[in-house]
Amino acid sequence: MKNKASRNTRIKLFLVYLFSFSIIFVTLGSIVYHSFNDALTVNVDTSMKKQIKRIKYSKYDVISNFDDSPLLKQAPDFKVYQILWSKDGKITNKNAMGTRYPVFSKIPFVKSDLNKFKTIKQKNGPTFRSYLMRVPDSAVSKWHEAQYIQIIENIEINQNSLTSFRNILLVSLLIFGMLSIALSFILSSISIKPTINAWNKQREFVDNAAHELRTPLTIIQNKLEYLLTKPNAKIIDESESIATSLSEIRRLNNLTKDLLLLANSDSHTSVFHFKRVPAKTYFEDIVKPYADIALSQDKQFSFQISVSSKYIHIDEDRIHQLIVILLDNALKYTVAGNEISFIVVETTKQLVIQVINDGENINDAHKKIIFQRFYREEKSRNRKTGGNGLGLSIAKWIVDEHKGKIEVRNKMPKGVIFEVVLPVKLNE
Repeated sequence: MKNKASRNTRIKLFLVYLFSFSIIFVTLGSIVYHSFNDALTVNVDTSMKKQIKRIKYSKYDVISNFDDSPLLKQAPDFKVYQILWSKDGKITNKNAMGTRYPVFSKIPFVKSDLNKFKTIKQKNGPTFRSYLMRVPDSAVSKWHEAQYIQIIENIEINQNSLTSFRNILLVSLLIFGMLSIALSFILSSISIKPTINAWNKQREFVDNAAHELRTPLTIIQNKLEYLLTKPNAKIIDESESIATSLSEIRRLNNLTKDLLLLANSDSHTSVFHFKRVPAKTYFEDIVKPYADIALSQDKQFSFQISVSSKYIHIDEDRIHQLIVILLDNALKYTVAGNEISFIVVETTKQLVIQVINDGENINDAHKKIIFQRFYREEKSRNRKTGGNGLGLSIAKWIVDEHKGKIEVRNKMPKGVIFEVVLPVKLNE
């Protein structure tokens, strides 16, 4: 089921990436093509405007002297021609056209195109850019019947260039299209990996949570069913079963709180409240109760707080929770006669917190995964100490939210050091 879901998601991502690349390339190709076409058209129109200006302001009779006109000498470009039209739409300079007349005769006279630029495409013939205008009064011969001048320019070369450019552009888009298919496949494969990892973590989280919840519930159920078989027994006689049930209920309560906290951290809904707190008294108030707890377990406890700054900028409750997790962990995994030390040292713009104990060393392979959720080095030992494998995971989350780092290393010849480095604001 998971493989099918991941495959469907990968296909969707592939199609999204491919569609996005296609839109980009098609849009870019269209813009480039039309820009090139517009540039060619603008160049032709600019050239024709110069011809129009010369005709309008010419002092020569371009009608009666068409062949010898200085206008033509000024613009000898073979691509540019002039057609003279009579009032009723007949060509009046037929003789001057010579062999070109059959081509020009196919160009229609459309009076509504007056003073407009227009592209004329002939079937099986050249393509022209055209501009129709009235013959200026200054250029009209008294005995000539021409009333309109149509300036045309052969843009067949431009059209061929545009066709070649379009073909090159299509080939380029085809190549980029194939590259986009490959790139879309690669990106979809890369993008799906975090989702797959999230699915795996979610499944592992649910499986571990279900296991952790099942065990205390089973114990409570068994104890309650046992009590039902002793309806006449006194409470004092069954105090052990009741105490065990209450212990498991407390464990369930702590477990659900931890699970809710980690769920909030995953959804980024947990809010940290950073504020200025008095440095030395803050740490002393947290660790002093642990001296009594360690004494009651025949363990030695010492603490050293070397902080010169009066105030530090932290989330007071979360750092308190972090220290409690580390100290509880030290108490759980030490025996009578062992020593536990709590050290806080201020460095340049950093606060270093160390919790050191003389318990058993941690295997190097386990150090890499010790901060993972539901981590357990020894399941039976975890059950005895009441741990659920979430404490150190929560501790790492708190440190990460403070932009710090936490690591664990062994103390030689025996012992474990948990060190937290926090880049906090220190105030005098």
